[in-house]
Amino acid sequence: MVKPRTMQGVMELLPRAQIAFQQAFDTVRRGFERFGYAPVETPVIELTDVLLTKSGGDTEKQVYFVQSTGARQQGKDPDLALRFDLTVPLARYVAEHEGQLTFPFRRYQMQRVYRGERAQRGRYREFYQCDIDVIGKDSLDPRYDAEVPAVIIGIFEELAIGDFTVAINNRRVLLGLLGSLGIATALQPIVLREIDKIDKRGLDAVAETLRGDGFDLSAPVVDGITRFLGITGDAREVLTQLQATGIDEAQYLEGVRELEEVITGLESLGVNPDCYR
Repeated sequence: MVKPRTMQGVMELLPRAQIAFQQAFDTVRRGFERFGYAPVETPVIELTDVLLTKSGGDTEKQVYFVQSTGARQQGKDPDLALRFDLTVPLARYVAEHEGQLTFPFRRYQMQRVYRGERAQRGRYREFYQCDIDVIGKDSLDPRYDAEVPAVIIGIFEELAIGDFTVAINNRRVLLGLLGSLGIATALQPIVLREIDKIDKRGLDAVAETLRGDGFDLSAPVVDGITRFLGITGDAREVLTQLQATGIDEAQYLEGVRELEEVITGLESLGVNPDCYR
């Protein structure tokens, strides 16, 4: 007799928990629609050659392929697969329906995705993704960079999840900083990846790594990075300090200008400044 059971890495709720989940789900949906985002749903199964166009490595290893019994018996490679995120299906959707869409195209999508991961706490094989995106054709108004965090903050506040902070950043600012310190362009992405580990490893540990053989950055350069990363305050205070660094590098100045537009946009939307930095 077969024992009733589910595979590991999936979630199945009893009615009371499912009702609570549905209430949260509806809150997120209302938050998206409040800002005028349109709902989109795409098939759970996509053509393999489309789904894996730009993937590879670990991503491809986690894909669940779909194959009919007949095709399997004939030894054919599967030409269908379950989506592993909502980004690739969105790109396919926009490319396929471009002539019927109005741009900027603002959409939200809340559907299940599937990944062949090892089941463990916080890692699921089937789970929901809730995405919002704004897609432009030639250019996109910077106000959307403020609108997206405003949507997220509004939803989190309505869900009453407790204290939270949405981090606002701009890659151009850090790249401009590294360029102003004379760090080679080829090395900059590697340095950025190390900087991203600060919350996990701490500033001192990251600084020590940057001084090591893998990077071989001089003490003045590392000190310049750590001083910059030590800038603190609310969003407007940090922006003021960024504008006063004296860094005259084009990429840096452009990034700071874009950050100012985002912060000004959040302020104009009435977003609580304690919720972002």
